Formats: sequence, structure tokens, C-alpha cells
Amino acid sequence: ATCDQNRERFGRYPCYTSCRLRAGEDSPYACNKRDHCHASTCANDTMYVERLMSTIENHVCLDLRRQYVTGMSVGGMMAYWLAAEFGDRFAAAIPVAGSALLGFWRDPRYPIPLMDIHGTEDDTVPANYSNGFVGNGPDAKPYPMVVPGCPECAFSNDGFYYTPNDNITRGVAGVNGCECARGDKKCHVLSWTTMYDGTKLSREAKWTCFQSFGSGGDYPVVRCTWKGKHFMPLHGPIETATVKEKKQFFPNVAWEFLSRFHIRKGSPKEAALLRRVPLPLLAVGSKVS
Repeated sequence: ATCDQNRERFGRYPCYTSCRLRAGEDSPYACNKRDHCHASTCANDTMYVERLMSTIENHVCLDLRRQYVTGMSVGGMMAYWLAAEFGDRFAAAIPVAGSALLGFWRDPRYPIPLMDIHGTEDDTVPANYSNGFVGNGPDAKPYPMVVPGCPECAFSNDGFYYTPNDNITRGVAGVNGCECARGDKKCHVLSWTTMYDGTKLSREAKWTCFQSFGSGGDYPVVRCTWKGKHFMPLHGPIETATVKEKKQFFPNVAWEFLSRFHIRKGSPKEAALLRRVPLPLLAVGSKVS
């Protein structure tokens, strides 16, 4: 199961939210006529993105060694999925407030630098059990609700069950060769510096970035947290931040991270990329190092 079966508890979603292939309008799984399901469709998004990228790569002059993926909320979930599926095409990834529904995560096929950004008060897509939903009104509890059979998993405020982000990032760290990805090896948490460290804005938002699994060399796994709910970082009630500062924060942090990375010549990722993309296309506009 990927969500609480008692949908009446949450109100917003009148029926179960997992899409069933070719659900007809009269099917008990069809929530509406347009897309059949809330929070999902029967469309193959993976195939769509692959064809979209191939079309763009064949018609636009791109640096194919410097393509990146990011997204927020469901877009963050998609960013995680695409990083796992197309690690040979993306040089780095930044999921924001993203995760994977319980039972739907698999580790990337290729190493990929990752920065996971999550608000510590986000119970819409909670990062772990401690950030989970505590209930509403008389049903509220002093502790988060528990996912049946998975006490460390995250329970969201709309009843979905999420894989703990520690499990997801640990899986990526293992593929990336981070020295402490194995559970039997303990390492000191390493800090990760951003351009906002030490600023008043950073202090008020409690913005901090770190590497839980040691150094990944060319493929770090960075986790960033801030005092916020289900928003882009620093959006929401950060009193001292101007609208302009809030809008600039994520693009600045994201590009500072992403611009460090490219698919290196001679790497397994490049070999996989060459199998997908004709050599003349790869050479056009590409910087080789």
C-alpha cells in the first residue's frame, strides 16, 4: 500500500490515488474524467522525458555533458526518478521537497551528484518519520502517525506513505561510492558550504547543508535543511527576507551546486551517453575535460 486506506480521514481525495492502467470512467479507480486519478496519471512520464530530451538534443545546440534536473514537490519526486533512470544524461540533480512513495524507489544506475533540499516542518512530503503528520483536530497526537509495518517511514498530511529520505540518499551515496554509505560504517558528518552561509538570512532560516555519508569525491550527496514547510527554500514566513531575496535564493544555491559538475570524458557515464547520442551531436558545443 502507498497510502492510508481510510481516505475519509483526509477529505481532499475521495478515492484511492494509485492509477490503474486504462481505468474507465465507471471504474471505482477513476476519480475524474480528465486524468482518472488524483496525483497520478496513466501516462508514461519516463518515456515522455526521454523522447523530449532526444528531440531537443537533435534540434538545439546543447552542451550534453552539462544537463541537470531539478523540481519541487511532485517535481522533486520526478527529479529523483529521472536522476535514477537517466544518470547517464544528467550531470547532477536537485530534488526539492521530493521523495518516493513507499515501495517505488530504486537506486540510480549511474553515480550522480545530488543535493536534496527539505524543510524541517514539511509534513506534505515529509523527509522522515519525525517530520510526519500528527493528525487533525481531536485526532491530533503529540507524535507523528505511524506507517503500518514501517515505523521509520514518513506519513504525509494527505495520507501517503513515503520512503525515508535517509534511505533514498543512502542508496544514491552507495552508487556514488561515498565512503560511509554502508550502514555498518560510521563517519563524521561533513559540512557543505554555500554562498549564504553565515548570512543573517541563512541564520534566520536555519539553512544548513551537510554530507551524511562522507565524501563522494566527484559525486557528492548533499542534504540541505531549512526551517520551513512545503515550499521552495526560504519561501514562507521568513520575516527579514524580501520577496526578491526569496526568489533569488534557490536559483543562486542551485546553480552554485550544479555548475560544479559535468559528465567527464572517459567515465562510464560518458560511455553510456555515447551509446544514446551520436558522436557528432555530443561534440557540438561540448566542453571536454
